[in-house]
Amino acid sequence: MALSRTASRNIFVLGSIGCAVALLAMTIDFHRVAAERTREAENLTEASVRGKEVWEKYNCVNCHGRLGEGAYYAPDLTVAYERMGAGWIEHMLKDPQTAYWGPPENAVGRRKMPHLKMTDEEVADMIEFLKFLNGINRNNWPPEGSWPRGVPIPPGTDEAKGEHLFETLGCRECHGANGRRSRTPVGPDLTYVSSRLPREWIKQEIQVPAADYPETKMPDFSVSDEDTELIIRYLDYINEKGGGIIGGHPKGPRTKITLATPPKVEEPPPGSEDDLFGGQ
Repeated sequence: MALSRTASRNIFVLGSIGCAVALLAMTIDFHRVAAERTREAENLTEASVRGKEVWEKYNCVNCHGRLGEGAYYAPDLTVAYERMGAGWIEHMLKDPQTAYWGPPENAVGRRKMPHLKMTDEEVADMIEFLKFLNGINRNNWPPEGSWPRGVPIPPGTDEAKGEHLFETLGCRECHGANGRRSRTPVGPDLTYVSSRLPREWIKQEIQVPAADYPETKMPDFSVSDEDTELIIRYLDYINEKGGGIIGGHPKGPRTKITLATPPKVEEPPPGSEDDLFGGQ
C-alpha cells in the first residue's frame, strides 16, 4: 500500500528530528567521555593545546602516530614522553642529526627525521603535548607487553656492579632500564641502547654528556673509565638477555651528519586527500 503524501512527510520530519536528537546526544556523550578519559580539567594546559597546533603545523602525523592513529613510517609517539624523556625529545626536535646516531654509512636509509627548525617555544609546547598524551587514559595503548622487559642480574658479577653504579649514581632518576621505568622521564629508556649506539658513543655520553649537545639535561658525574666500563657491561647484558641484538653496538664513528639540503616538509595541495585526512 502506497503511503499518503501526509504520511510520507510525517515520517521524514519525525525521522529527521530523531536523527538530530541522537546525533546531539552522542556529541554530548563524546565530550563527556573524552573529558573524563583525558582528564582535561587536570592535564589540558594552554601549552599542550599549543603543542597540538605545532603537531599539526609540521604535519607530524605524516610520519608518526599517536593513540594508534596516524602513519607508521616512524614510531608512535603516544608514550614517547615516558619512553624517551623530555630532554631527549628536546634534543631530537632541535638537532636530530646529533640526537640520532647516523654515521656516514647510515646517512641514507636510517634517520629520516628532518630538521624542522622549530622555535624554542614550539619545542616546549610539543613536549607539553606529548606529556599530555602520555598522561591520559589510553585504553591500554600501547600494550604493556611492548615495554622493555627486565632480566635478573647475576650477583657478584661486573654486570651487577654496573647495575649498582647505575642506581647509586642516580641514572634511573632520568632513565628507565631493565624493565624499571625512570622516576622522572628526562632521558630515554636504556634497555636496548647497546643495540642502537656504538660503544664509544655511550662512553662519551656518560663521561662528557655535553660533547655534542651543550644544552643537554644530562649531568656530568665525572665517571671514571673503570666505572664507565662496568655500566656499559650492565647495559650490554640487559640488552642481550632482554632480546636485543646479540653483540650490539653498531659500528661507526660518532659523526655529525650535515645534509646538503634538509628534507622539505611539503604542504599538501588544498582539497587533496592528504589535506583532508592529514596524510593518513
